[in-house]
Amino acid sequence: MAANWTAVGSEIARRLGELDMQQKELAASSGVSVATIREIQRGKERRRNPRVLRDISAALWPGNSNHLKDILQGRQPDPQSHGTEVSDSEPAAFLAKLAFVLENRIGHVVDVIYNNDSDIDITIEIRHSPRES
Repeated sequence: MAANWTAVGSEIARRLGELDMQQKELAASSGVSVATIREIQRGKERRRNPRVLRDISAALWPGNSNHLKDILQGRQPDPQSHGTEVSDSEPAAFLAKLAFVLENRIGHVVDVIYNNDSDIDITIEIRHSPRES
């Protein structure tokens, strides 16, 4: 079956709406550029590194990094894996989104540290930079 980039783009748009997430937040949590996310959402067909769909999937569907690959290949993603497993990248994705929100609302985020040995050991250093009116 031919690759269906239009379906992939629609699925990303649907999930972003479901999560009330912006492309910039997805870019921050997935490590994929906003420009690439836009291209994919527009259904632009081109060869891409498999990591791109994997990283976007992991950011949008923790526990199922193959979600968009399945959509691209015309397969139904496994609904059992959505949200049932905790991905190793889930804390990183959460922290990337948190840093993005804080930086846009409060000031410059200098450092974010996540201690993998603990459930709730997070340190965030913010240098206040007042916004000009």
